[in-house]
Amino acid sequence: LQNMHGKSLLATKVAEFSLLLAEAALLGDVKKFTALIKTPFLFSDMVCQFDLKILRRPAIDDIEQLLEVVDASEDQAIKEWLGNLWKPLSTLYDFRNKKAQFADLVNVHVGVMNALSDDLWGGEDGFAMSEFFREVIDSANNLGIIESEYYPDLMRQLLAPAKFFPKVVSNIVAINPRDASLLDYDRVIIADCNEDSFPRARSIDPWMNDKMRVELGLSSANEAIGASHYSFLLLLS
Repeated sequence: LQNMHGKSLLATKVAEFSLLLAEAALLGDVKKFTALIKTPFLFSDMVCQFDLKILRRPAIDDIEQLLEVVDASEDQAIKEWLGNLWKPLSTLYDFRNKKAQFADLVNVHVGVMNALSDDLWGGEDGFAMSEFFREVIDSANNLGIIESEYYPDLMRQLLAPAKFFPKVVSNIVAINPRDASLLDYDRVIIADCNEDSFPRARSIDPWMNDKMRVELGLSSANEAIGASHYSFLLLLS
């Protein structure tokens, strides 16, 4: 099934990994760190051991405390595993509670992602994410200096409108009526054809009548109704 509106990049696993990494490092959030290591890109048997022996202890509130608990542990395997994981993460963590160039944060962020996993950029979602970062890096200097704690939210806002279009071998297309008029098709299924739903009935504007809309330079409410009826007729023809 093809979706002509694209798929949200924010909803992909690689975007989730990217944001969890930024939140864990720059906010020192243990819950985000836990979610990060349980993503498909980092999950392993050691994560289960780490969860059982370290994370289930009470009163671990931030990353610093977590590192202290691991350092005091006698489990050498967990120490080595976390050390290998923390080495690249610490380069982003060093920006915590500081002001930094947005461009520097992005470059270090991408570098940590590359160091932690080799599987991020494969597939269509990974390629789309790499293109997203390329565009962000190209314009990163325009954002100047920011507080590092705001970086994860800023990245989330930048990702929110981003779309990509997976290649789907299918002759089925989900599309709105207006866009459907631009395509040739053998058969069309109208999902909602109830009375006053499609074509939709005119709703009464409690604030402005047609005369007032014309005086303000706004389009008439009848235009949207007419466009809906026209789309309906095109689908039936």
